[in-house]
Amino acid sequence: MSEASKHRYFRFSVRMLLIAVPIAAILVWQASIVHERKSLLVRAQASGVHVKYADQATLLPALLGDRAVWSIDVPPDSEFYGHTTKLRRAFT
Repeated sequence: MSEASKHRYFRFSVRMLLIAVPIAAILVWQASIVHERKSLLVRAQASGVHVKYADQATLLPALLGDRAVWSIDVPPDSEFYGHTTKLRRAFT
């Protein structure tokens, strides 16, 4: 294999870079949202919060493992009762 053909595999265009970086950024951003929602739901359900799931999530979050939430019922005696704004912000 010549030197020219070895370096050919590492070439990329600026156009490809300008396409790949925003796509990667959107995937990482959505993955962080899904991770935050999952961890918040686990903590909330452990403290007595009732979660009802909907049929389908949107495409990208569903591919990342997120489930659509229909409603979240927080009992007044739950330790999450004071954090309802955090739950509302994470699921709207």
